[in-house]
Amino acid sequence: METISRTSTSQSEANASGKTTRAELHRPQYHFTPGKHWMNDPNGLIMFNGMYHLYYQYNPHGNQWGHMSWGHATSSDLVHWEEQAVAISEKEYMIFSGTTALASDKQTLIAAFTSFDHGLNAKGELIAKAQHQSIAKSNDGGYSYQEIATNPVLDIGSKEFRDPKLFFDDKTQKWNMLVSLSTERKIAFYHSEDLEKWKKVSEFGPLGNIDMVWECPDFFELQLHDNTTTKWILTVSAGHPQNGYLGVQYFIGDFDGTRFVPDKLPYPLYLDHGKDFYAGITFANTGRKNYATMMAWVGSHIYSADTPTDVWKGAMSLPRDLFLTATKGGYRLQSKPPHSYLASLYEKPWGRKGLQLYNGMVEPPFKSKSFMARLLLKNKGSGTAGIKFHRSEECETVVGVDFANNEVFLDRTKGATKIFDPKFPGKDFVPTDASWQTLQIDLFVDHSVVEVFVQKGEYCITNLVFPDENCNTIKLFSEGGMTFFEEFEIRNIKSIWK
Repeated sequence: METISRTSTSQSEANASGKTTRAELHRPQYHFTPGKHWMNDPNGLIMFNGMYHLYYQYNPHGNQWGHMSWGHATSSDLVHWEEQAVAISEKEYMIFSGTTALASDKQTLIAAFTSFDHGLNAKGELIAKAQHQSIAKSNDGGYSYQEIATNPVLDIGSKEFRDPKLFFDDKTQKWNMLVSLSTERKIAFYHSEDLEKWKKVSEFGPLGNIDMVWECPDFFELQLHDNTTTKWILTVSAGHPQNGYLGVQYFIGDFDGTRFVPDKLPYPLYLDHGKDFYAGITFANTGRKNYATMMAWVGSHIYSADTPTDVWKGAMSLPRDLFLTATKGGYRLQSKPPHSYLASLYEKPWGRKGLQLYNGMVEPPFKSKSFMARLLLKNKGSGTAGIKFHRSEECETVVGVDFANNEVFLDRTKGATKIFDPKFPGKDFVPTDASWQTLQIDLFVDHSVVEVFVQKGEYCITNLVFPDENCNTIKLFSEGGMTFFEEFEIRNIKSIWK
């Protein structure tokens, strides 16, 4: 999301020149964060020559939104990241979100991004003049990009026209660009043969959640695991199940090279039901047909400017493999828990099988803010049960099941010791299904980031939390009834920075 509600001047220049240990309070230890300064949307995710490239909205000068450029990090495994130099720098305009693709020579990387023309009003506040689409090319494997001379290549005279998704269609032999008409809640489809002259060929929307502006479209093809069915997925960053918050919704349908026609499904459908999973896009050029790997910004423009971190602001989600599945109600998109990516970081587990709890708690023999837990639960229909963590007298975060109300929840009502925004505390939930004989929760906690996968990724909840340094106690609990923990496993997760 490219907010312009704040000025582009940055906060602490002292922090900008200082070094970071990556050991600051709230700093995630196995999620990517920049060493310093502000970060939001992932941009241009692509795999090239065995290396994953993560670009992202970045302020090189401070830890507030502004001076937007494309920051850059690389990884061979999507877990251990190395920060690189800024790939596309702010010029007379900011470099907003976009995507990358591989050119026909298989050596050149093409970046499409929104160039944001802006100015200042009499009060020194940032004002929008225009948002248009530009192209840049990299001939050094994605480490630096040079803009083409004919930029901007697509300009419709709008202040709300952004976040191009670029790909080449082998069937039509044309470049495709999807751009968000954000306030219209539409996605515009364009064709080009040379990346410079673009023709509008169709529109999609409005449909689903139209409470908030539409941004950051992604568009990719997935094959069902039986290898007989192929569908196109359109994701749009927009509204949230709870009105007034932000999330990512998706549509499933067919694409004929020009027009996307969605299946008749009960939209809106969401990739994540938390309040801090936004602007997610998938890695291009992986060659995979059965799944696509997405990363998203763990944050929200509603309150992220005020979160209690100073050296840096913003984190990326864990890599999330998205796959298509068939249900009685039609196709759905699910997210596989990222155990395969993180396995090398797992320490020796502590676990229990066949544990029964009735109005009680069990405390694992360690304290941690950086761990993975897997719970398999059964209950006869009353009370709540799950795991409480980041606990102290002043704070705790709870992930559990409300059996009476048939929901899995992440409760961060007390997830931050100091309330920095009234919209931050709260509870997010997803429904349970009567067909689930055993309910499985995979939980990834990393200091200020919590990612929850329900029933192996049928539903997800991602949220930020900000406990104090001493909020590190963990407990299993059952309240108001008898819960059978068929299996429980918890592991510390090693830091990727040490």
